[in-house]
Amino acid sequence: MRDPNTKYFRDFGFVTYATVEEVDTAMNAGPHKVDGRAVEPKRAVSRENSQRPGAHLTMKKIFVGGIKEDTEDHHLRDYFEQYGKIEVIEIMTDRGSGKKKGFAFETFEDHDFVDKIVIQKYHTVNDHNCEVRKALLKQEMASTSSSQRVPKAPEIDPVECLVADNSVTVAWRMPEEDNKIDHFILEYRKTNFDGLPRVKDERCWEIIDNIKGTEYTLPGLKFDSKYMNFRVRACNKAVAGEYSDPVTLETKALNFSLDNSSSHLNLKVEDTLVEWDPTGGKGQESKIKGKENKGRSGTPSPKRTSIGSRPPAVRGSRDRFTGESYTVLGDTAIESGQHYWEVKAQKDCKSYSVGVAYKTLGKFDQLGKTNTSWCIHVNNWLQNTFAAKHNNKVKALDVTVPEKIGVFCDFDGGQLSFYDANSKQLLYSFKTKFTQPVLPGFMVWCGGLSLSTGMQVPSAVRTLQKSENGMTGSTSSLNNVTQ
Repeated sequence: MRDPNTKYFRDFGFVTYATVEEVDTAMNAGPHKVDGRAVEPKRAVSRENSQRPGAHLTMKKIFVGGIKEDTEDHHLRDYFEQYGKIEVIEIMTDRGSGKKKGFAFETFEDHDFVDKIVIQKYHTVNDHNCEVRKALLKQEMASTSSSQRVPKAPEIDPVECLVADNSVTVAWRMPEEDNKIDHFILEYRKTNFDGLPRVKDERCWEIIDNIKGTEYTLPGLKFDSKYMNFRVRACNKAVAGEYSDPVTLETKALNFSLDNSSSHLNLKVEDTLVEWDPTGGKGQESKIKGKENKGRSGTPSPKRTSIGSRPPAVRGSRDRFTGESYTVLGDTAIESGQHYWEVKAQKDCKSYSVGVAYKTLGKFDQLGKTNTSWCIHVNNWLQNTFAAKHNNKVKALDVTVPEKIGVFCDFDGGQLSFYDANSKQLLYSFKTKFTQPVLPGFMVWCGGLSLSTGMQVPSAVRTLQKSENGMTGSTSSLNNVTQ
């Protein structure tokens, strides 16, 4: 386990076995060493049992309460020796009358025997129901009871919570001051349902433990759901308190994959990765040619790769891109709002384009060569060029090609901007008026591209959009430069 803040190891970990018998075998196989260091394994305590006094203390002695007058040493030994070797049994009696007090103590050879026994609170001994717990010294009992008060539930403050840059900061407070609080536990899960968390059909809660403050930031998230649920609980040295009322925060972002069903046959497409494949479609064409003797008149089979269960129905049943249009579009149309995604080219990619296009883009059309598509184009073959393209016009860009390109599309504002994804330097902006939904578009030749989706518009890009609004880098600057 690591500290969530410092990322340093906390000197303990958990191992989960398939059966209880395997746990017993591991515990009996000691002493144990890991990387040459002696370690002391203990059975993990459930959250419910962790609230009992002394739950985390290592002890070889148990307290057995509720025994009856007719219970003798051999009854206790016969029952509890199934857990391990017993060293001492003491049935407590009144010094004056000699009458049994109704409880006893048992000391075992190993603390693991005690840990096994106290997992179960009640045991049947000599046909009587007895309560069993660890035998604590008076000092230990006083120490645990002083911090035993269950902490009240924290209160998450939605106003102080922040969702930005694919990170979520959650802030909370205690309803009243409690100086016994040792740490907090934050739990979260993704959901597509607004409002209070649903019990069924939800993802599992993820846990962040040992948070020392009243605020925590979850960085580097992929927002592939519309919302996230959060809840938090406070813990003192002995017990964990109740959960806070859960809150739901919106984490909406554009998620899309590549539409394999209509990509060029020389492109190998898989979800968010596209690679140039010079042999693509040749086997299928040869099969059709030999079978039907119709040359290239047969339609190649689209069953080359799969993008899972995502429906490729955005562009209908149109033909694949063909000729020199080595193109693939995204499978999700943009009809409103502001959206952002990033593209990274393989190191030796000879030529590629990144942009958007209308769904009406023809199967022979290349990105940027028609009035239905906008892109920036990188060429690393014969000569190196970096340019913006639209309607068969080209604008050379006097900037270094970045390692990763960020694409910002403001559909309602009629703006398409490209950024260095790392530094957020503006590369170029198109100003236009989109008259129909657009799809993310990609062209690649002799190389490959990988996509990052589920991203919010970065704060730096939003700021730049406000300050850079009205820059000269627009489609008007392309009108006088012909490719």
